[in-house]
Amino acid sequence: MGGHGRYSTEGFRKDRTWSLPAVDSRTGDIRWTRPLPVRPDGSERLHFLTAQVRGTYLVLVQQSAAGRLTSAVLDTRTGRRLWDTPLDGE
Repeated sequence: MGGHGRYSTEGFRKDRTWSLPAVDSRTGDIRWTRPLPVRPDGSERLHFLTAQVRGTYLVLVQQSAAGRLTSAVLDTRTGRRLWDTPLDGE
């Protein structure tokens, strides 16, 4: 996960944008980037709780700004979201 804007220890800030970049480990080139949702000022919620690459799939457990959990799968080659589904629990 990468961000742009001023660093703050107060949590996420609206003036700081975040994205998920895919980097080619052989060349260091950025293959694709997906913008992440804006968080409310001072939010301490995370964008991702866990992520794992499985073949050509990136499997994510994401957390919304409201704290809802979602499992999502992206194509590692393109960054295209293949599916997502809400999860119960915290």
